[in-house]
Amino acid sequence: MRVWFVEHVTSGILKHARLSGDFDAAAITAMRYERPPPDDSVQADGEIIDGVVENVIPGLAPITAINGVLHVTGRTASFKARSGTFETASGRRLSLSEGQFAIADNAIKPPPATLDIRLNGDVEAVADILNVPTIKEYASLPVEASNLKGRLDGKFHLDFEVGDLARDENTKFSVDATTTDLSVEHLIGKEKLESAALHVVANPNGLRVDGSGKIYGAPIMLDLQRAFGDKGVAQAQVNFTFDDASRQRAGFAIEGLTGSIAASVKTPLPIEELNTDIELDFTRAAFENPIPGLVKTVGTPGKASFKLVRRGENILIDQINFESGASVAQGVIELSKEGVLQSGKLSPLRLSQGDDMKIDILKNGDVTKFTIRGANVDARPMLGTIIRAGALHQRPTNPPNAKTNTSDKKNTSHKASVSFGDFDVDFKSPIVTGHNKQILSNVELKLESRGGAPRSLAFGGSFGQEKIAATISRNQNNLPQLEIATHEAGSLLSFLDLYRKMESGEISATIQIGQDRADGSLKIHDFYVKGEPMMRQLMAQGGSSRIDERGNARFDPESVEVGQLLADFSWNAGRLSIQEGVLSGPAIGLTFDGFFDMAHDRLDIAGAYVPAYALNSLLSNIPVLGVLISGGQHEGIFALNYRLTGAISSPVITVNPLSALAPGLMRKILGVIDGTAHMPGVQ
Repeated sequence: MRVWFVEHVTSGILKHARLSGDFDAAAITAMRYERPPPDDSVQADGEIIDGVVENVIPGLAPITAINGVLHVTGRTASFKARSGTFETASGRRLSLSEGQFAIADNAIKPPPATLDIRLNGDVEAVADILNVPTIKEYASLPVEASNLKGRLDGKFHLDFEVGDLARDENTKFSVDATTTDLSVEHLIGKEKLESAALHVVANPNGLRVDGSGKIYGAPIMLDLQRAFGDKGVAQAQVNFTFDDASRQRAGFAIEGLTGSIAASVKTPLPIEELNTDIELDFTRAAFENPIPGLVKTVGTPGKASFKLVRRGENILIDQINFESGASVAQGVIELSKEGVLQSGKLSPLRLSQGDDMKIDILKNGDVTKFTIRGANVDARPMLGTIIRAGALHQRPTNPPNAKTNTSDKKNTSHKASVSFGDFDVDFKSPIVTGHNKQILSNVELKLESRGGAPRSLAFGGSFGQEKIAATISRNQNNLPQLEIATHEAGSLLSFLDLYRKMESGEISATIQIGQDRADGSLKIHDFYVKGEPMMRQLMAQGGSSRIDERGNARFDPESVEVGQLLADFSWNAGRLSIQEGVLSGPAIGLTFDGFFDMAHDRLDIAGAYVPAYALNSLLSNIPVLGVLISGGQHEGIFALNYRLTGAISSPVITVNPLSALAPGLMRKILGVIDGTAHMPGVQ
């Protein structure tokens, strides 16, 4: 015992002391053979100031500025400290507020000793203590001490042996501490844990850390465990809620995804080992087409789970399992180390209850190819998305392309617009269901997109026996031009949920696709309008008689024959604007201009209803005279001004019966007065 004190207590001042001894012959003989005397034969007490204890165990920093009292008996020794300083490195310091060193029986060889210290100060110093080789063998932090900042208050206990026969393997320790305002740099990539309040327990069984803090500005609950041994893997579980702000900060903000996502992450630390299990709960989040057709309201259940693992230098998103209502996706996706999509397989994949399809993804050079095969595909969710958003050349989007590397995104000021750059799509399905019980059969689609715009399209399918075809080629201005043609115009418009009252008809449309907009012309020949309330009302207001003088039916307002419909249109952000639209048939004619705002369920259409169109419009094409008498091309001497406004789902028609009595130019003037005509430039 004396030898240990001589070797380890390297300096200090004995302020005062008292020593007494009572040795008989047996005690003197025992001490001669280096055996301790009886316990009550020695009594020593003293006060020590500015003491220094070094190398309590190999590699442990010295304890300095020790103040306390010493008590020694024949077989025991103890020192109770009132204060001291543990400086593990420059600027890393722990203050000792209470502590005790004790040897309970120095007759045992080697004598067992204990050290108990209560410390508070820099958490970096505790990391240094845990990295001492003798202690590190049992438990060490899975992060660099230089990455730690914060304060700690806790207890350190050490069981060890003293003397020449002391064995390192009998050294046992424990740490029980709490941290405040703790930060850990680069905990996940470049992102740090901050404002953490943690409970730290370390002993020969390993390391356990649990508590709360913030990552990406979001509150988290952390539970970390490291098993026995220097190479024991640290396993961490982090539970947190990822709201819009924290996703923005992390660089994971995705268009169409709002609200809070509850996340549970189980991962080894350091995270670069990458064998990470992630579970996401979307119940408090809303989907508004983050991929076309995926929609969910807040409160509707939704969840996802997957595993992040390494495959060479790439990252594998494995065991994907996503479920939200009828939407389901399972499979695997592979990303490069930069987070760029390389390959993937999703099967099954469905957005609606009846879907049965799978998708293979493969990146070849700069082009990503999507091969989609379905037995039955419900196109309604995707069609609704495209029509509302106006995304005639919407790029395919998918959250897995969001970079999963952990770059610092704090300065991100916009939501991620996830795209695949240049891509090809190869789609086949025997059945594709659209709106209003319309079915396309034997659908095949091949699409090439380069530089964010479609380069080519070949689309084919059938409505019953009638084929439909769509192609994209380059026009004379080298812009993509979409051509659509079918002899089932009514089925096509109903399939798209654009109009449900048309039957039959041959349609041809030419559409110039520009940047964020499209302009085109539409021609439909030889169709019927069935059960259209607006048509019924216009015929009634226009004074058209269904019965001729012989009692034969002139026409049926429930089934109006139309020879042709012509219109120019433009499409931008879900808004369809129509110019110079005309509908004409044997019994009636109709002009129309205005807009449909799909995104906001609004319309505003105005024009003229021309009864007995074939006869009434004869003079409309004569220059000057036609404008004065009939009101312009495609109108008639007698016509009825109308205006259709309100919600697309339930529009309101306004007519002025007096306009039927005002020929040509007078009718136009009357339309401005009564509000049934559009003013130029007013939408």
